[in-house]
Amino acid sequence: MMELGNGFATDPNQDCDTNTESRPDPDPTHKKRSFRKWLIGIIFIIIIFISAGSACVIWYFLEYRVWVLEPRVIQQYTASVSILNKNFSVSLSSHESPEFRAEATSVQNMVEKLVKSTDLSRYFNSTAVFAFGEGSVVAHFWLRLWVPVSRVETVSVARLNETVFRELQHFTDAQQICRYEGFQLLMPSLSITETSPKVIDLFQATFDCYCYTSLLSTEPVLLQGPNTQRSSCVWHLRAPAGSRLELRVEWLLAECRDRLIIYDSVTPADSRLITS
Repeated sequence: MMELGNGFATDPNQDCDTNTESRPDPDPTHKKRSFRKWLIGIIFIIIIFISAGSACVIWYFLEYRVWVLEPRVIQQYTASVSILNKNFSVSLSSHESPEFRAEATSVQNMVEKLVKSTDLSRYFNSTAVFAFGEGSVVAHFWLRLWVPVSRVETVSVARLNETVFRELQHFTDAQQICRYEGFQLLMPSLSITETSPKVIDLFQATFDCYCYTSLLSTEPVLLQGPNTQRSSCVWHLRAPAGSRLELRVEWLLAECRDRLIIYDSVTPADSRLITS
């Protein structure tokens, strides 16, 4: 029996191409393109390293060195604003009353949110209400900014006033009434002044010995003397606009060497000092 076919029998294990000579590259530019891609990749990696290094240097000098390494300077301000939707009561004249503490906390939270919503947010340190006055209610408070020494020249009382006013303008109507965080603030009444640290330190020491008195009569009014257990006390006296207060002080202890400082404002600003 013979097997018919029209081909040749081949060894299946034998390579079909038995030519061992190398064939010429059909695309002579292949190596050039590979080298170009390799070079572009190296350049790209170098650019990434340079960009990352530059970003680290910028972050160090503008962020870490300023906000972490630099010493800070406390800038202290006193401020006041009229709150139209609040009514003054005798309880607001006492730092010990729950009403004073509750209202002071609300105002402090409002002031903190206000400053932190501006470009001065990173400088905010603290705020504290130290007095309420009539009309409807006037809130008097301190404001502290914590400023790196390299930024002291750029943070001024003028910038603080401008920044706060600009932020409140977003919530102000045609009658100059600003509705912010549940408060109706009379914009023309807002005042922020810079105060020396020694004055605020003095008023902090008197926080637990504070007395508010509204003087409406032309008759003499006897004011209660200071608490002898306190090193310092504050009297907050308010008279009608256009009036002048006459103060007579009687020293009951011959050995007393107390000091009396009088301001033409509840805000202890150096510019409002009458006598000491």
